[in-house]
Amino acid sequence: MVNIAQNIHANSEGCYDPTIGPLFDLWGFKTDKLHVPTQEELTTLKSELGIDKIKVDEENLRVRKTRPFLQLDFSSMGEGYTIGRLSHVLESKGYENYMVQFGGDMKIKGHKPNGDLWRVAIQSPIPAADGAPKVYKVITVKNEDGITLDTSGTYNRHFDENGVEYSHIINPSTGKPITHNLISASVFGTDPRISDAWATAMLCLGPVEGAKIAKQQNLEVFFIERDNDKLVNSSSEALRKTEKLVFD
Repeated sequence: MVNIAQNIHANSEGCYDPTIGPLFDLWGFKTDKLHVPTQEELTTLKSELGIDKIKVDEENLRVRKTRPFLQLDFSSMGEGYTIGRLSHVLESKGYENYMVQFGGDMKIKGHKPNGDLWRVAIQSPIPAADGAPKVYKVITVKNEDGITLDTSGTYNRHFDENGVEYSHIINPSTGKPITHNLISASVFGTDPRISDAWATAMLCLGPVEGAKIAKQQNLEVFFIERDNDKLVNSSSEALRKTEKLVFD
């Protein structure tokens, strides 16, 4: 997981970094005592963070941190990791047709019990008036060899202060929540750990940089932006070209 994090960090303009947990504490997202920290607090804390301060000894299977304060928090990859392990258990028992779903992530393989193709949905970033989740897009999975779907969004956790909305997606380079209009990113792939981490990175990158990086990395990504009261979606180049999925 450290190797995956370092690779995605290097290829996402630093937007994926599992050492920034203390920044969530500073903003109050972990305790729900939400507030805007000072620039001095952010600068001081950021100097102690960074995945570059984690060293991996492949030969002896050891991980070393070069700052005593440093922490690793893989919650942004945890659901994907869990899905991968559960899928392995199923396949080790001979199951080739299944759907494993955990939180906002899933892995789909084979077909339904009746032989039909799996159909899954991406949740709307804006819930119904009663707060219930709504379906934004329905997708038919044509690839029976297995595909992962990992979605990250800004719509579940955020707060307002002095008329400014702050999401729980923090840009490691600034130490501050993102300010662009991308509110949901869904990444399709084959390894749920990687797709999960990239979904978080895409929310940090935003729609423009995210599309650029997705093209460089050949990632299948579905973006949803908020344009005032409207939702606008777009797909990465790889997703537009895929024959593994059909969007209704």
